Amino acid sequence: MKFFHTSTIKKLDAYTIEHEPIASIDLMERAAEGVVKAALELLPRRPGKCRAAVFCGTGNNGGDGIAAARLLAGRGFTVRAFLVGNREKLSRDAAEMERRLVACGITLEDYAGSADQLAYTANAGVVIDAMLGTGLNNPVKGKYAEVI
Repeated sequence: MKFFHTSTIKKLDAYTIEHEPIASIDLMERAAEGVVKAALELLPRRPGKCRAAVFCGTGNNGGDGIAAARLLAGRGFTVRAFLVGNREKLSRDAAEMERRLVACGITLEDYAGSADQLAYTANAGVVIDAMLGTGLNNPVKGKYAEVI
């Protein structure tokens, strides 16, 4: 596995969007497909018997998670997606992924740390962290720190 500095990842994303025939929303779908593939490889049980808890931020990494939640549901998982952060700050692509998620009958729930949300997460077969992406350059605070 190769690791890249955040500045390199941003340049690679920008290059791909600008020079390849692929839109940023389609890159988000591809990232989500990778997450689903990894989840399926890690879980010993059939997807129809698995729960997934997906924690999403407001940026494009959150959009990747929202898309992954939709794709996991399509593969038979019981899914709950939690928004950690302010809904008004959703990136354009993340907002589109929320629209697609809702069209599949799944709500992007505001994370409140409720007993119900915590119990669901504790019993999930897979927990996906899609809260913070390559733009993180400050200490983690607030709800993000609470979830982590």
